[in-house]
Amino acid sequence: MPAVRGVSFDVEQGKCLGIVGESGSGKSVTSLALMGLLPPGRASLVEGEIRFAGRDLRKLAPAKMRRLCGSELAMVFQEPMTSLNPAFTVGDQIMEVVMTHEGVPARIARARALELLREVRIAAPERRLDDYPHSMSGGMRQRVMIAIALACRPRLLIADEPTTALDVTVQAQIMELLRVLQGEYGMSIILISHNLGVISEIADDIAVMYAGRIVERSSAQRLFDQPEHPYTVGLLGAIPSPGRERLASIKGRVPDLNALPSGCTFEPRCPFAEQKCREIDPALAPVEPGHFSACLRAPLEQLT
Repeated sequence: MPAVRGVSFDVEQGKCLGIVGESGSGKSVTSLALMGLLPPGRASLVEGEIRFAGRDLRKLAPAKMRRLCGSELAMVFQEPMTSLNPAFTVGDQIMEVVMTHEGVPARIARARALELLREVRIAAPERRLDDYPHSMSGGMRQRVMIAIALACRPRLLIADEPTTALDVTVQAQIMELLRVLQGEYGMSIILISHNLGVISEIADDIAVMYAGRIVERSSAQRLFDQPEHPYTVGLLGAIPSPGRERLASIKGRVPDLNALPSGCTFEPRCPFAEQKCREIDPALAPVEPGHFSACLRAPLEQLT
């Protein structure tokens, strides 16, 4: 099954790329591929490159890739309760990363862990350092995951649905924390979400994925002002906003990747579809400089 096809993007130093789409669109698989975490025997990269700081990560020896992940590349997963080890304190888990990648003694690693808990705005960090994950709220556990990811001051942070299952207030706090830490560390971020409202808080550029492909890519401002793919239009219509009494919905569901429709993969759900959409699978093409869309009817001004 082709989980992702022809996915291509770049992230500038100090910038944030948002990747958005429904469940099943290929967002998390893309992030796992970047980190070399695809499950062996169940998934593999068949072609392409993953270039980071001039190196193709696919060609790195496993030992070098392990050293790179956690030091220069880091990831925050969407469910901290399954990512944190319940048998160890959060302090021990942060210390392990620091000691593994920086080779410092436990005393220095513990001081660094305490500093990281302060940086991610955990109250009473001296006490929380010796807590176990189960004694923390979801928002606090996610902050611990961010602290672990930032332990070695990575150049690129991949955040895969970092606000899933958190209430709206805590979501806003986590996104503000990422924005502040990005400025302090000067790191790049790939932020993955199904929620364009969350993406808008921090992203400089946005890539919209559908059925394993990127169907639109542009700056965040341009995408919100003038979306050029019907799927993006539908996602924007589902964002709650003041004065909007009824949210728009996108009919149907993401297609089975083993039985993709002929022509445009979004055609069965698209309110603007024509006969040619059932026959041609459009490539991602420029609509204007820096704005790309995989829609035969782009630009969409006359439709929206």
